[in-house]
Amino acid sequence: MPLTKKNYDPASPIQLINDIVTTERSGIGKWGPQSKEGLLDFCFWLRSVMPKGFSMAEIGCYAGESTVAFAMIAGQVHAIDPWVNGYDDDDLSSSIFSMELVKASYAYRIQGFHNICTIQATGEHATSEFANGSLDVVYIDAIHKLGANRDEINRWLPKIKEGGYIAGHDFCGYWGEVVDSVLETVGLPDFRTKDGSWAKQIN
Repeated sequence: MPLTKKNYDPASPIQLINDIVTTERSGIGKWGPQSKEGLLDFCFWLRSVMPKGFSMAEIGCYAGESTVAFAMIAGQVHAIDPWVNGYDDDDLSSSIFSMELVKASYAYRIQGFHNICTIQATGEHATSEFANGSLDVVYIDAIHKLGANRDEINRWLPKIKEGGYIAGHDFCGYWGEVVDSVLETVGLPDFRTKDGSWAKQIN
């Protein structure tokens, strides 16, 4: 699909550029620089507090920008996403493009990264593939509803090693239900960045 005014809007956080779904985390549009910088800040911080070769799971990968960023610093990234449209009417990413196109964009981005294991499933269904205490970090960026995000945090907490981190995206005013779910489950995060990434250490 050629780039046209129809699919390129500088104000939109999700766009189609050169047939690849590209989000704010790639640094485009008015949202991009802050969001991309926040993701990089989170990765630099994570690399500074985790041992070399740490393992992590990312719940909700979408088009893969954050997945690739994590793969650059982690020993192993378990990338988990069902790639199914219609999961949240309030979330633009749920419906703006077909998930076939989104997953193709993800697959394009992760080429050459041998430390990414892709699991096409919901976070709920994927938990059975991981033993308790087997992961260093779990990063959640899935459904942004209070109950759904709260449940996601609670089901993944046992999978994290002592001293590891539960983390995620969109701890910000726009996604108030994400903020509430984090506060209800693990309390105020230990670390936050300007893109809404957050982390809380498991003791």
